[in-house]
Amino acid sequence: NRYHLISTMSSRTLAKSLSRVECKGLELYGLILCLVLALSIWTNFNTLLRHPSFSGVSDEAFKALTHTVIGRRMETICNKLIGDADLCEIEGDIRIEGNTATIFVMIDEETITNSTNLWTIKPYPRGYTSNVRPWTIKLVRYNDRHDNILKCTHNHNDPAILFSTGGYIGSHLYSITDLLLPLYMTSIGFQRRVYFLATDYRAWWISKFTLVLDKLSRHRIINIDIETEKVHCYRKVVVGLYSTRGNGTWKSVQNFKQFVRDAYSLKRKRSMVARPLSWTMPSPRLMIVSRKGRQVLVNKDEIVGVARKLGFKVVLADAGISTEVSRVAQLVNSCDAMMGLHGAELTNMLFLPDNAVLIQLLPSGDIDHFFRLDFEEPAK
Repeated sequence: NRYHLISTMSSRTLAKSLSRVECKGLELYGLILCLVLALSIWTNFNTLLRHPSFSGVSDEAFKALTHTVIGRRMETICNKLIGDADLCEIEGDIRIEGNTATIFVMIDEETITNSTNLWTIKPYPRGYTSNVRPWTIKLVRYNDRHDNILKCTHNHNDPAILFSTGGYIGSHLYSITDLLLPLYMTSIGFQRRVYFLATDYRAWWISKFTLVLDKLSRHRIINIDIETEKVHCYRKVVVGLYSTRGNGTWKSVQNFKQFVRDAYSLKRKRSMVARPLSWTMPSPRLMIVSRKGRQVLVNKDEIVGVARKLGFKVVLADAGISTEVSRVAQLVNSCDAMMGLHGAELTNMLFLPDNAVLIQLLPSGDIDHFFRLDFEEPAK
C-alpha cells in the first residue's frame, strides 16, 4: 500500500506540473525521476507477490521467506472452532504422507517460536466423532536427520483442503450440514483452483454429490489414505473445514443454495405467486414427504384431500428419495411448497425456488430449539 501511495502521489504531482503553462526543467526532471522510481519499486514488489513461493510452486530461492511466514504463524497454526471442530491453515513447505496420516511442515531451527511442534486433529466439523481418522501435523527441521525428511513424489501448484468423509454422513441431513456446506464455505474462495484430499473415503458420497464437487474443484478428488509410497507436496494446505455454527453462516447458506441450484441446472427461480381459486392458472404444487418407521403421518390421506380442496396439486414423495440427488432436485424445484415431519428429508428444501413455503411438522416435546436450528433458520 505504501508503494502504491508513492506512485499515486507522484502521478498527481506530475499532472499538476504538466497543467502549468510554464514549468522549470529541473522540476520536470525531478518529477519524472520520482515517478520512475515509484513504478520501479511497485514492479519489484508486484513481481514478488506473483513469485512461485506465493502461488504454490516450489522454489529454493524463497525458502527463507516461507520459513518466516511459518515462524510467525506457529502460535495460531491450528484453531478450535465452535462445536469442537479443528481447523489448521498452513503455508510453507508442506509434505503429506497419506499412509501414516501425517502432514510434515518443513522449517528452519530458528523458526520455532514455542514448544509445540505437533498437533493431532480430526478433519471433520464435529471433532468428537469417533469414526474419523485423526491426522498429525508435525514440524520437521531441514537440518534434521536425513531419514526424517520425506522427498516429494508429487508437487502441486494449487493448494489443498484435507477433510474426512466419515462421521455422520450416512444421514442426508448431515451429508449437507456436516460436509457439503462446510466444504463449500472452506473452498469457494479458491475459485476451483484447489485439491480435495479425502480421508475416510466414501465413494458413494463422492458419487452422490459429483455435480456440486466438480463446481468446487477442477481436480479429481484424491483418496489420500491409499496414497502409499507417495508424498504430495503443497505450499498451502487447509486441514479441516469451517464450522457451520459460526457468525455469517446463514448468509453462506443463502449463497450455497444458489450455488447448488446452479450445479443441478434448476430452472425455477421463484415459486408461483398467490392467486384466487377462481383464476385459471396452473395449481401450485405441494410436496408431502412421507416417512416409514416410528414417525409417520397417520392421517396422510386426509391431509392430501384437504390440500387438493384448497387448490394444490399434491406430489407424494417417499423419504428414500434422498439418494438420487439430481432427480430429487428437479422434482423439488418444480414445487411451490414442501411439507413433512422433522427429519433429514427436509434438507431437500435447498432445491425449492425462492419464496416457496416449508411446513415442518414437529413431534411433541420441549425441543423446539433444535427444530428451529435445523430447518427454520436456514429456510429464512
